[in-house]
Formats: sequence, structure tokens, C-alpha cells
Amino acid sequence: MRNCKSSAAYAKYGAGVSGADSQPAESAPNRPTRIAGPLAANYCRALQQLTSSTLPNPVIAAKIFLLCPDPIIPVCVSLQFHFASFAFGVCCLLRGFVFIFWTVSLVFLFLTSAMAAPRFLRPAGRLLQSRIASPIRPAFRVPACAPSVNYRRSYATESGSKEVTVRDALNEALAEELESNDKVFVMGEEVAQYNGAYKVTRGLLDRFGPKRVIDTPITEAGFTGLAVGAALAGLHPVCEFMTFNFAMQSIDQIINSAAKTHYMSGGIQPCNITFRGPNGFAAGVAAQHSQDYSAWYGAIPGLKVVAPYSAEDAKGLLKASIRDPNPVVFLENELLYGQAFPMSEAARKDDFVLPIGKAKIERPGKDLTIVTLSRCVGLSLDAAAQLKEKYGVDAEVINLRSVKPLDVETIIKSLKKTGRLMAVESGFPMYGVGAELLAVSMEYGFDYLTAPAVRVTGADVPTPYALGLENMSFPQPDTIVSQAAKLLRV
Repeated sequence: MRNCKSSAAYAKYGAGVSGADSQPAESAPNRPTRIAGPLAANYCRALQQLTSSTLPNPVIAAKIFLLCPDPIIPVCVSLQFHFASFAFGVCCLLRGFVFIFWTVSLVFLFLTSAMAAPRFLRPAGRLLQSRIASPIRPAFRVPACAPSVNYRRSYATESGSKEVTVRDALNEALAEELESNDKVFVMGEEVAQYNGAYKVTRGLLDRFGPKRVIDTPITEAGFTGLAVGAALAGLHPVCEFMTFNFAMQSIDQIINSAAKTHYMSGGIQPCNITFRGPNGFAAGVAAQHSQDYSAWYGAIPGLKVVAPYSAEDAKGLLKASIRDPNPVVFLENELLYGQAFPMSEAARKDDFVLPIGKAKIERPGKDLTIVTLSRCVGLSLDAAAQLKEKYGVDAEVINLRSVKPLDVETIIKSLKKTGRLMAVESGFPMYGVGAELLAVSMEYGFDYLTAPAVRVTGADVPTPYALGLENMSFPQPDTIVSQAAKLLRV
């Protein structure tokens, strides 16, 4: 955490020293005094009176959070000197001094406040520090989480691979489908003139025009209803949410209209629509922008749910989703948008499509099966590498790609080989994707289990805003390694 430097700042500016009467570390005679005589005496009295009262909490909080880890105390002291300057000027005026002398004194104090002797600054600094240190010191004790790498392997399966970001892969898939099918159009907040909140739709407006790439008002319930209606009329809309947290505003249209119409019409009325946008944990966007909705939509009959990891996943699965006659919830992750993955020459062709409902073995192994999705695939690959290095454990990592339909066959086939299963997801522990994977392992692979299946999930709390707490509330490679070691008893 970047605030870890603040402890050094406190040590430098008198941390642990209480009271305004404590002696400074350096003796006053060693430093020149810039203010002398009656002026200095009046100045010090004004400062002493001022520091006897507490500054408003918002002022202190603003200085802490805007300037950390820069030195806090000098800024607050400077603020107090300015107030002291004003107080001294008022005192002079009340004593009968002429206005011009008051003005000169005020300007003089402002100009010399930064050059005041340490014997004036340090007592005030210690007093301020003692007031603000105790409330914020616990925050500095939160440990910083080590950064992790999202992937450590070659992804492309053929020669001629090229590095492509997930963002560019999604953009390429949208452009190819818009080009090949006149019924396809894109709509959502800022998808046209602003090129999308995450620039996934960059350049599509210029290429296909405002009738195919449509900006909408900030009303998810309204434009989702329009998109579902267009799908029921035979078009193939791609409805973008700035985040799937905002899709809660349109849950009725997604579930009651899009997901159920095909069944309720006796198979007569399909609803070809793709709902796409970022989902799950991000970076510093707090509880209302970080929830993982994989399990929510995976529980709804009539919906297909896709969660890509790599650039190859993103392109192939998005094209398949747009072509699928069923409503598809396409769950991206904003932390993966800028990640570059090797992409094969075949995957970069216009006709590249991946089947929905088919998982991919990212890393073969024989000792443990790790089943995961979205960004947790990269975390699991890191954990698998650590398991191999520390314990010699050969873990197999399965990228689900699709939450619904679930590729039970690939999971059970791997479980039959390894005998142990671990599910890793970023969602909440209760009734999540991990719980479903454990149920599948019990129902279809119980005879192959040599140890109870386990899961690693997000914490059962709303996502914290603080970076340290946020990282601790989601799976990390170290957590996965620890749980795997317990499962394997190594």
C-alpha cells in the first residue's frame, strides 16, 4: 500500500512524542530565529491559543487522504500559522494600531511563516500529530498484498501467434459481426461517440454509423427493454452495460422478458440478444461496482452465461454469443481488458468461433484439478506454478469459459485422473459457482474423489474500497496454494 511510507513520515516529524511541551530533537540555538522581539511573543501567544482547539475533522481528513504519504504535519502547521497570522492581526487592530500596520504585519507573517524557528513549529507539530495519529494509525497496519501476474504460459495453439489484448479482441469480434450481419447492432451508454467506457467499441461508430452503434440515456431499464424488444422482433442486439452491477436496474427485462419468452411461447419466439460488460472484482471501485454475478445469471433457465479469460476466449465466445438464438450474458472483467495474450493466426481470422459450453484445459496436470473462470484463471495458473516449484505438485487448471451450460464432461474426466478437485471463483461463498462445481463433483465423480473437494471464493462481505482490504477479500495465488497444500497434505 502506498500509505506504508507514512510511518516514516511520522517518525521524521515527531511520531510517538506526546504533548506540546516536549523538547525538540535539535536545540533552538543551532537554528536562526526569523521572528524576534514583541512580534514573536505575540505570534507565539496567538499560536498557542489557536492550537488549544481542535481543527475540524474534515480539514484534517482532507489533508491526510489528499497528501499522504507526503509529510502531514508541516501542512497542518502551515494552515495553523495562517490562522495565527489572522488572529495576531485582529489583536493588533483591537489594540489601536492603524490599519496599515495591521496589513503589513499580516503580509509579513504570511511570508515568514514557513521560515519560523523550529522551537515554534515542533511543539505545534507534535500537538497536531498526537491528535490525528491515533485514529489513522490502524489503517497503516493493513498489510500490502503482493502484486500478481495474470498469466504465465503460451496460449496460442498454432504457429504465427500475435499478442492481442482482450479489449482489441472484443472490438474485432464486434466489428466482424456487424460487418457480416445487418441485423446486428450495438447499444449502450457511451458506446458510440465516446467509444465505450472501456474503449471496447472504439471506431465502430465511424465505420458503421449511428444506426448500428447507438448511444443510450443513463437508464438501464429503458434501453435494455428496447434491446429485448428488438431481439423479439428479429434483430440481434448487443446490449452493453457499463458494469453488470448496473444491470440490476434491468433485471426484469433480462430474466422475465429475455430468458423466459422462448419457453413461454412454446419454442416459437426466440430472443437473440447478447448482454455484455465488465463483471466481478476490479480495482478500487468499492462494493457497488465489484460484485460477481456469474452465479446469479447461471441459476436462471433460458440464459447462457459466458465468462472469457484470454483474448482468444473473448473473440471466439463473443462471436458465438451474437450468433446464438438464445439470450447470452457475456461476463467480462475490466482488469483483463488491457492484458495481452498470444493469439494464433487461426483465431485472428474472421471465421473463428468457439463453442459455448466447452471448457479449456489451460495447464495439464495429474495431482490436482483446479476449476476456475475469468480472471481467476490467471491467478490459478500462478498458483499452479508455485505448487510445482514448492511441492512438486502437478496441478491441472481448467478454464470453464462457460458458466452455463457447464462442461461437466471435461471436469469429471480431469477429476478421474487427479482424484482431487478445487474450485476457484471471485464470487461470494454462499450459493456460488464454486458450490455448484463441488456439487457436480459429488454427483458425477464421487467414486473418483480421494479427498473432499474444496473451494476458494471471495469473502462473504461487500467489496471494501481500501486496496489492502480489497485484495484480501478476493482469491490470491498464495491463498490458492495454501488451500491446495492442505488438500494434498503436503
